[in-house]
Amino acid sequence: MKSDCLYLFLLPALLLACSSNKSLQAAMEEKEGLRAPVSNSSTDSTSLGTLAESLTFHTSFDKGADADFALGDPRIYSGKTVAGQQKPVSSELGLGNPALAIVPGQGKFGAALEFTKENSHVVFYKAERNIAYSPHNFSGTLSFWLRLDPQKIPQTYTDPIQLTDKDYSNSAIWVDFTKNDIPSDFRLGIFGDQKVWDKKNQKGASEEFFWRLLKVVKPPFSQVKWTHVVVSWEGLNTVTR
Repeated sequence: MKSDCLYLFLLPALLLACSSNKSLQAAMEEKEGLRAPVSNSSTDSTSLGTLAESLTFHTSFDKGADADFALGDPRIYSGKTVAGQQKPVSSELGLGNPALAIVPGQGKFGAALEFTKENSHVVFYKAERNIAYSPHNFSGTLSFWLRLDPQKIPQTYTDPIQLTDKDYSNSAIWVDFTKNDIPSDFRLGIFGDQKVWDKKNQKGASEEFFWRLLKVVKPPFSQVKWTHVVVSWEGLNTVTR
């Protein structure tokens, strides 16, 4: 997973935003040396200091599509994919052609990135150094906001966001909307290296695959309000994970 990429997959009728709230802004400023380190005299300052130490990547879309803060490459890329493959077969800088829209003032905090039925394609960030990956004990947190109506999603698996450099069941963390449910269910999938957890090499056909899924039936998403999604994991690539 050395060259892994953070994929923002197409999702019709969706607005995606990574919040630019005051805590994240303060953490970025401290990380970049623009703000004095906070003291540990209160719970809030302790939390802010921990966030500043842990932050590796943040994008708000307020200043464009490139990341506001990144330990690695901050630029966004668009890519072409083929059926059955997560990794783009080709890529270029930017939001694609025609470009996905950044809509000022329509995000949870400031701007948002918009996908529509008429204009949807894969965009991604390169995750090397932006994701603190470990081949032995991988832990982290991914946080973002979604605004959409699940009933407007076509009957296909649709991934708002996916972290992988291989495929859906090998070194992958993702959320998706299912294709056979009306409205779609919302699922979380977390998979370490396949050789660690899938001893029989059965991928999506194995019982172990389904043990690594969490499903929310009738998820509380709406076209008129934002929903905060947080994925936190620890201990991937250890023994059985």
